[in-house]
Amino acid sequence: MALIEWGDVDSGMKKSFSKGGGAGGNDKYLKLSPGNDYKIRPVGNPCTFHAYYVSSPTDPKRFNRAITEDPANCVIRQKYNVEPKTRYAVNVIDRADGKLKIMEAPPSVFDAIKSWAKAANQDPGSKSGADFEIRLVVPASGDRKRTEYKTTPIVQTPFTEDEKEMLKAKGLWDLEKEYAPTPQSEIEAKLYGPSAPVAAKAPVAAAAAPVAAKRPSNSSEDLGF
Repeated sequence: MALIEWGDVDSGMKKSFSKGGGAGGNDKYLKLSPGNDYKIRPVGNPCTFHAYYVSSPTDPKRFNRAITEDPANCVIRQKYNVEPKTRYAVNVIDRADGKLKIMEAPPSVFDAIKSWAKAANQDPGSKSGADFEIRLVVPASGDRKRTEYKTTPIVQTPFTEDEKEMLKAKGLWDLEKEYAPTPQSEIEAKLYGPSAPVAAKAPVAAAAAPVAAKRPSNSSEDLGF
């Protein structure tokens, strides 16, 4: 998982389809469900991560998910020839109830927000950001796995005084904590169950040299107000 700038969202992704976004059923997450419309206001920087989704061995209707720290050398990729999916997440204000939540979605949603940012020359997660409408459209066939995420900017929307106070008082959800990767020694059991054979530790690429560029921040103190 890595915090990134909006301009670093990968716009080279193929058209994304999904069963739905987010996790959990409480106010911490904005769960995107097929067939519904959502209005959101991004807050701060997004994060990107690589996750495996594997059918549960005990319930084929459910999926086990695990985030890998090294998609190129992960033991799951090497042993099962399964590619992780690239996903993004960001803090948002849910216009339905005004609460700060975590929105997780496929690359197409974040690519659309990035396109607005480039055209408007604005940072979507700062005080000069905008509201966006996300429509989850299910194809006529009814196949929810091919739900499309149609993302449209609505209007440039500065934070209200109440929203500023909320963000200052509560801060943002810690995306680095929420999307921390599963260790290589545990990821197979998390996806395939405790009976999965323990695989040899996958080789990990050498750590890159420290980069001098400023690391993206996800603090409510850096939103420009």
